[in-house]
Amino acid sequence: MNKLAKTLIYTLITSLSSAIATASPQINLEPLIKVDGNKLVDTNNQPVVLRGFGLGGWLMPEGYMLGFKKPHDSPTGIRNAIIELTDEQTADEFFRRYERNYVTKSDIEHIAKWGFNSVRLPFNANRLMPPAKQNDARNYVYDESALQLIDNLVHWASEQKLYIILDMHAAPGGQSIHNIADSGGVARLWEEPEVYWPRTIALWQMLAKRYANNPYVIGYDVLNEPMLPGTEELGKDKQHLHDNMPLRELYIEISQAIRKEDHGNKILFLEGGFWGQNMKDLLPAWDKNTVYAYHAYPAPTSIEAFPKSVKDVMAAGHPVWFGEWGENWNALDWSQWLSFNSQITELMENNTVGWSWWTTKKFTYSTQAWQCHSPQGINIVQNYLNKRGPKPPKAMAKHVFLTMADNLATKKCYFNSALIKALGGKIK
Repeated sequence: MNKLAKTLIYTLITSLSSAIATASPQINLEPLIKVDGNKLVDTNNQPVVLRGFGLGGWLMPEGYMLGFKKPHDSPTGIRNAIIELTDEQTADEFFRRYERNYVTKSDIEHIAKWGFNSVRLPFNANRLMPPAKQNDARNYVYDESALQLIDNLVHWASEQKLYIILDMHAAPGGQSIHNIADSGGVARLWEEPEVYWPRTIALWQMLAKRYANNPYVIGYDVLNEPMLPGTEELGKDKQHLHDNMPLRELYIEISQAIRKEDHGNKILFLEGGFWGQNMKDLLPAWDKNTVYAYHAYPAPTSIEAFPKSVKDVMAAGHPVWFGEWGENWNALDWSQWLSFNSQITELMENNTVGWSWWTTKKFTYSTQAWQCHSPQGINIVQNYLNKRGPKPPKAMAKHVFLTMADNLATKKCYFNSALIKALGGKIK
């Protein structure tokens, strides 16, 4: 065998070994990140503060990011709008292009180059676990094309050594009545627990098994912004009266299923009830590898401004993750708003509170890394959907929708470098 052949074989073996290690590290390796008291630490027992982005809108589309209002503001609502104006084939093609363009390998590479260390991946259970294909026998059916999208993200982020948190943004049946749960206005997770709890638990156990061997998948944001029945009516000022015990019970059952697969290596990120703000009934913790996840719009300007139940969690010695913030302008002008965000990142990091910015890409506003350009004619489509104008011709609507999906490609978007710098990112 000549020298060139030996070199090629060696290179191939080395590359293959590296790929295998990235995709499927050996099980039971020491986790890259774990909970130690009130903080997260790495394998050298050094504190780690999560700094990153939620990939909102990708596998859990939200109408406001596209400029669509109720009843077209959920994944199902968006699909129904496209079908109403065109046909099912166009809706399928829209979502194929949408998912292909919204988050790419290059986007993940950018996040790493900017100096951030984590990504939160929201997903819609209805995409992974199509409701129409399920039955009461619990022989659950999963959509491999959806799982492949998650596999891709996990692979890209692992290559960049970014920590990954999977987020069930919309649960089977819906954890609230709102569009972000893709529930159709009924929170069946709470109304029909005998059907939807087993589906939710099974989905998490399947994902825990699938990613047990990848150390960059550091944990699971178990349920996004759950809204227990009656809590919304009581409101923000009566959180002490909210009943989060069903949420605690479900969390315990899910965590037990996850622990059957991950040997305790993954972090459980547990959101409070009432938009992720009320931790009532979630103490004491039942698992030592637990982080409590808090959301707020606008962001609090001090730790003292956190809700009482979040401060109770911190007082009990548990880590807190500011899992969603951003979006809001707080009636500030552009430069003031950028400065405000810099102050919040500094506040959180000085108190070892990790954070995840919402989000990376939208058509509306300028509160994300990339702002996409709306296609010509979108106002005519929106006027019809909002009952303020005539129905556009099918060919026109089809062109608008497919162009919108194509315009999600990062190279076609405006890059908001000022925001990245405000969040502490480095632009090379």
